[in-house]
Amino acid sequence: MSPGSAIFINSALGGVRRLLADSAYMPRYQPDGRRVFFLRTFPSKSGRNDIWSIKPDGTDERLEFIDSISVTGATARISLSVSPDGKSVVWLRTFPEGGYQEVVTHNLVTGKERQVTFNKKKIDEVCWTGNDQIIFSSSKNGPSNLWLVPAEGGLEVQITKGTGPDLGMKISSDGKRLLYYQSQSIGHVWISDLEGRSPKQVTSDDRQAISPALSPDGNSIAFSLLTGDPLALVFELYLMKRDGSSRQQLTRLFSRAGEPIWSPDGKRLAFNVRQSMGGFSSASFILDIANPGKPVEVGHGIPVWWTDQNQLFVFDSVRTWRYSLDGSGKKEIVNDSLRAIPLPGNHYLLGFSDRPGSEGAWLFPADKKKVARRLFKGAIPGNVQVAPNGKFLLYVKSPGELWKISLPDGKQERLPRNFPGLVSFSISQDCKEIVYIERRFAGKLVMIENLFK
Repeated sequence: MSPGSAIFINSALGGVRRLLADSAYMPRYQPDGRRVFFLRTFPSKSGRNDIWSIKPDGTDERLEFIDSISVTGATARISLSVSPDGKSVVWLRTFPEGGYQEVVTHNLVTGKERQVTFNKKKIDEVCWTGNDQIIFSSSKNGPSNLWLVPAEGGLEVQITKGTGPDLGMKISSDGKRLLYYQSQSIGHVWISDLEGRSPKQVTSDDRQAISPALSPDGNSIAFSLLTGDPLALVFELYLMKRDGSSRQQLTRLFSRAGEPIWSPDGKRLAFNVRQSMGGFSSASFILDIANPGKPVEVGHGIPVWWTDQNQLFVFDSVRTWRYSLDGSGKKEIVNDSLRAIPLPGNHYLLGFSDRPGSEGAWLFPADKKKVARRLFKGAIPGNVQVAPNGKFLLYVKSPGELWKISLPDGKQERLPRNFPGLVSFSISQDCKEIVYIERRFAGKLVMIENLFK
């Protein structure tokens, strides 16, 4: 969700749409249709969640109240609903300690707030029903299912039971029907030659896998797999044979472990752990394949490249560091917000930047008298990988399209096969194969009749 999100209004009969509110999310009509309520999270005047309302004709925009406790960022979830009498609002408050959500109501007349739930669990959406009940999607009992609680608080009743996540609930105007969306994101591991010929599906379970990496000997694949509730986004690191057999769990960090990189000798894995509590942070870890045990933290940032068994490049969003794992410490390689990779021979440094005005991939000659050259322009693609031999890189130029850039000449060519649903990939040590993720979404609309009978 970008800061440029906006709310538009359009006649049900069609015609030209009209801008209603800038930097606004989650529009919700008052039951009588007189006003539209919405959220501003970023940018907002307070830097927190601001709840606003406006008339449907675009006049009389006003700030109703500020949620001064909620944090914004990767762990925050936003949802909004208006009470049947139009005098109160229910929304999700994301607490900074733990990044969980609770259901909170606010009386627009008196300004009184009431916290309705106290579960310290992930909640995704809320909906205020016509008979003064609140439905919310929560992981309080495992998967994200729908729950019902009186608006004044009290006993919570589970409505749906299943793998979830159950989202986007809506109540009919007569209160007799509940409609919700059951969504699932599935990512399977595939392997093929570099040209995309003879692809083979490695995993088949309906779970979300990300960040695959083929071992230097080509016999094993390290990857991240979603565990538990999909909305909690807990990924753990796994290892399996290239045919999908002998799967084993390597980490139990209860966080987002991903982006594994094999050491050149295949004995260790460097990987990233992302955690967000009102902000965003990453840490690099290393584990021993023969004895995973407890992974060892290297430092703040994302691991990007092994130069040898004992040298690891780590990018902390501002600088790229070289960590010496023999205990001799770290050294700054480059700053200026560059994610840097040294090419073999040390004649060039490959840098990736998302700094405004210089977005893209750059080739920096070791000879300072030579000028740096941009390989591609624009924001860094969703996935880009450098071949272990340093002679080319692959990147996703458009959905399903993999492009190859030769190094250092910068010649570009598209790989012949289309990769539908491709979200992440890596290149084998011999530079002849790629292992990748194809993602698909499975979803259905479900209706429950006579919910309150």
